[in-house]
Amino acid sequence: MRNYYVDPTDESCDKGTTKQRIEQMTIETLTKNGFTVTLDYDPNGGDESPREYESSTMFGFHRSYASPDTAPDTDPQTARDIAESSDNICLPGWLYSHSGTCYKAAETNPFSCGWDSGLFGFIYMSRAQAREMYGVKRLTEKNRLRALADLAAQVDTYSQWANGELYRWEVTDGDGAHVDSCGGYYGEAYAWTEAQAALETHAKPESLAA
Repeated sequence: MRNYYVDPTDESCDKGTTKQRIEQMTIETLTKNGFTVTLDYDPNGGDESPREYESSTMFGFHRSYASPDTAPDTDPQTARDIAESSDNICLPGWLYSHSGTCYKAAETNPFSCGWDSGLFGFIYMSRAQAREMYGVKRLTEKNRLRALADLAAQVDTYSQWANGELYRWEVTDGDGAHVDSCGGYYGEAYAWTEAQAALETHAKPESLAA
């Protein structure tokens, strides 16, 4: 189940209550040469968890929130020992929970509110998976840091999905008729960049001449 809340104390989650923003719908709009692009939340773009497409394992033990992936063991301590073993590259996963959720991966708790946040679980990939992912025979420190950054980014994406922070854009002509659209974007800035690129494509002079 997805939650519609973002943490007001964390910079990457400082966007207000997502549910309220979804009710507002249109986030950005821009018009050029008679064409208009709008950026909205995509309520139908996140039916499938992004964890379905990752080879890493993100798990947690919490009485109120389900584990994103199946833990490597049903015992929390054993599962932690497996995640942190020398065969794996691992980061702790933290949860901010206050009328909703926000997830982050970091070595220490990244949230400023200690009352409503704490250790949720871990995310890890095996060193063998990392070697295959990066096409190397031996993992260097640079590879390891890259893997840690990728794991942290995966947790950010999961948090966006859990909070319904997916976006779609639509281009319409001067009569309001549909011209083009695309959805399922994670991250407002990226979605808006893609939206503006689509507007430029349809509003450029050669397109109008055609």
